[in-house]
Amino acid sequence: MDIGLTLLTHGVMTRDHDGDCFLQNISPEDMAPVESAVRAEALGFHSVWFSDHVVTERVTGEGEHPANLSGKRAYPERPVMLDIPTTIGAIASRTTTLRFSPSVYIAPYRHPLITAHEFATLDVLSGGRVILSVGVGWEKGEFAAMGTAFERRGAITDECIQIYKLAWTEPWIDFHGNFFEIENVSMDPKPVQKPHPPIWYGGVTPIAAKRAARRCDGFYPMYLDAVTRPETFDPLREEIAREGERIGRDLSGFKLGGRALPQSAWCALAAAGNRRVISALVATVVPCENSVTSARSTSAAPTPSMTPCIGSRGVLGTFATRTAALSSSSTNTSVKVPPTSTATRSLGTGLPSLDLRVGTPAGAFHGAARARPV
Repeated sequence: MDIGLTLLTHGVMTRDHDGDCFLQNISPEDMAPVESAVRAEALGFHSVWFSDHVVTERVTGEGEHPANLSGKRAYPERPVMLDIPTTIGAIASRTTTLRFSPSVYIAPYRHPLITAHEFATLDVLSGGRVILSVGVGWEKGEFAAMGTAFERRGAITDECIQIYKLAWTEPWIDFHGNFFEIENVSMDPKPVQKPHPPIWYGGVTPIAAKRAARRCDGFYPMYLDAVTRPETFDPLREEIAREGERIGRDLSGFKLGGRALPQSAWCALAAAGNRRVISALVATVVPCENSVTSARSTSAAPTPSMTPCIGSRGVLGTFATRTAALSSSSTNTSVKVPPTSTATRSLGTGLPSLDLRVGTPAGAFHGAARARPV
């Protein structure tokens, strides 16, 4: 079981009384991604993850924002958003074991050769610590500004993934698709990881799960619902398994992760007290080995414990102990961020609770969370 953190490179997530989530702007200094990543590595975390947009539209159509059941826009006006490859480069220079990934990189409006070159370079300079998680995006105004057809974004992403692999593994790149024509060009150096850095597909729809099974090394559902349970992942996991059987692909090494905000984290806020944590504790990503094939188990997944302040073994216990020890450190940032964490074993055996004795006042969030997946 590996646990990662989503850093604050797009701001701090809060919720209103109706449960809708909203991002609040903070300065790049308060985001402190490099400092947060260094501390995350010291605490034993597996990876850090970063939200992605290049621009955001001034007005989002009513009901179009996928983060909230109401469709309300989650981003503030003129959100402050750090660039992912640049941020990863800075973090890579200060860490040695921590891995990093977009959460997720909006592939279709970027030329795949540029993306492949960026992340090959990052893999080389970091010593092989890159995960490239990609998605199709959702904001129409952003696609219009970037000059890419919103309606074709799924098919474009499929070609992008194929081109990444060619650029990372072949001496000469030749690709002839519906959207890209590439012939007789080279890209070096190749990534450190062989055959290439892992590619994950982000999404929560059946078609996203199928695309992950066809082309990728992992699948990354992003749920913002504060009552996320293991069974939430079952339909997507089963879709991956079916698609793997249909195309004859061995998925024994396929990874299934998840970004989720379990209710136990929200319950724990009430007992958190006025103590701060590092600014990185926003959400967790949990890659799990062979979690697609484990879906065939007939045993029912137990209900996650809703009791706050229950520790767990291994990484979780280490995290709880070390965070408690560091929570009063003068090096903490001035931004108080509620920790929301999740941990899964195989997404078929339940969600153990994370010790959340260190946190911020419960007043930092309002009401019960009620957001739909993005």
